[in-house]
Amino acid sequence: MSETQPAVLSFSVPASWRSPTSNASLDSRISLAKDVIQFLTPLFNPATGTITSDTNIFFSTSGSILTAMALSDLHSGLRTYGSLVLRNVQTVIDHQLLGAPIPANTVSGMLQVGDISVWGLAAVAAHRAYGNVTMLDLAISTWELASRFMIQLADASSGTQATRDVFFSSSCNGVAGGVFFLGARGNDTKVSGESTGSFASLSAHLSVLTLNATYTSAAQLASRFIQSQLYDGTAVQNSITLSDCSRSSDPSQLQADESGFFIEALSVLSRQDPSWLPLLYNILSTTIPNTLWTMSNGINFESTRGSAQTTPLFFRGLYNAWHTTVENQTSLSQDVAKYVDGYMNVQFNALQDLASLPGSDEYSTSWTGPPPLTANSLGQYYAVEIFNAEIAMASNQSVGSGTSNMTIAPGTARSTPTGAQITSPNNTSRLGAILGGILDGIALLVGGLIYLLLRSKGKSNSERRTLHQLDTTAVPFTESPRATSVATPGADKRLERPQITIPSASSAPELSSNATPSDVAIGSTNQQRSRSTDDVVSPSTASTGLSSPGVIDLASMGGVYNLLATLIARMQPAATPGEQPPGYEDGLVQV
Repeated sequence: MSETQPAVLSFSVPASWRSPTSNASLDSRISLAKDVIQFLTPLFNPATGTITSDTNIFFSTSGSILTAMALSDLHSGLRTYGSLVLRNVQTVIDHQLLGAPIPANTVSGMLQVGDISVWGLAAVAAHRAYGNVTMLDLAISTWELASRFMIQLADASSGTQATRDVFFSSSCNGVAGGVFFLGARGNDTKVSGESTGSFASLSAHLSVLTLNATYTSAAQLASRFIQSQLYDGTAVQNSITLSDCSRSSDPSQLQADESGFFIEALSVLSRQDPSWLPLLYNILSTTIPNTLWTMSNGINFESTRGSAQTTPLFFRGLYNAWHTTVENQTSLSQDVAKYVDGYMNVQFNALQDLASLPGSDEYSTSWTGPPPLTANSLGQYYAVEIFNAEIAMASNQSVGSGTSNMTIAPGTARSTPTGAQITSPNNTSRLGAILGGILDGIALLVGGLIYLLLRSKGKSNSERRTLHQLDTTAVPFTESPRATSVATPGADKRLERPQITIPSASSAPELSSNATPSDVAIGSTNQQRSRSTDDVVSPSTASTGLSSPGVIDLASMGGVYNLLATLIARMQPAATPGEQPPGYEDGLVQV
């Protein structure tokens, strides 16, 4: 579907922006990121998987920091932080989110649903960076948990939801797709931009990683909710309370991460369906220059408003938008990419010129200065998100040409009708060929063994009995079971994984912020993976395979998936610094 440009959009880099270009080399950007991450790595408590020594670091912030470490490795082509990231992400998800007890959020004293999706995004980043199959499994498990708090079409019609003890108004006009803010308070009907945006982002990433339409539909439904209920044409608002349809109107509560999650979700969706691009362009044109967090010189000052935990998530969303637009290869997309690149460069230069002392690797949370007397966790985390984006962008453009000589990466965005199963024929063919070769090889091997056994006339009866015993007692390779019980009061430990059925009619999302979400129904799943007997999936409600023919769901193949992922990983050339991070287009298995 062709993109359109509303007349109000402008993507010219303002002359007032401070230093919107950079001549820093790729190696220097990698070094900057490494220096700040070295401060953060020893802060993690291996017993909890989080940072517990600094009370300024919230539960979800620990997950975002681990995401930043994994993305730093991904963009740099390294595996420096793999062991730490994999260990801590699994510890938190297995033992704190999927096991008992559910951790208390340091702000509200109860679990915020957005925290679940944030840790799911950490697992996604770890899977992409290190090709670890368990991380993808964990990401799916967190999605299953978070999806319990999503409002389905039937819920929107009835004004009830399984996790709520009260009715909510049906006059809010299109609340399907919203995700409740709190997970443990059954009488709270607040739906936040953070909880819905992070769930939309997680769903969008899983959609591309698994090629499963369930996640595509969830991302679309949540995004349409934000578009119609929370995006007011300037930024994604904090929340809406469904009991009376009231929205938060206090500007001090508005945080950039709510827009950042939505931007990330739209960016990933747009790579599969360009009909989302106009909405993405619109929100970029309004949130980047928003005076609630951007000064006239282009420097972001949100941390001085007390939003110290959220600013990096806005910039992670902006990087995803840059990655999407730079690949789209249209004049408008190139202008958008240059605009985002210029804004990133403003922050990159401010960090080095104003927020730190010359030659220092200690950064202030205030990018306008003054430099800190000593390093602090949040200042370092803020910096690494900018450095990560700069590493990735440097490998895709002429360094120092942030506003002019953009070099577009190969490949164009692919148009997939909204509501269709997303497939990649080329990737499916490649993976099918690999799988077919492996199966052919196994068949030849088995045939050869049978032939040799039949020719072995001289073997004794005892040897034959031994061979028979080995054959009948062989144990197939399986993944180790994980504890996945959900410690939600009153909830059954087996979660029914929802499926979202997409309507057959294909239509692009309207640019208007008042659009009504399209009708999408949620039922039982059409995907099943090999898991332990006490898993969150009920065998009675799950069926095997994907609905679309020709799509190979490797995640459902258990041990074969691990074998195949390992073989593909060994076939890939070693990543080198400066290499463009692997795109989702490269296949279903990310290595």
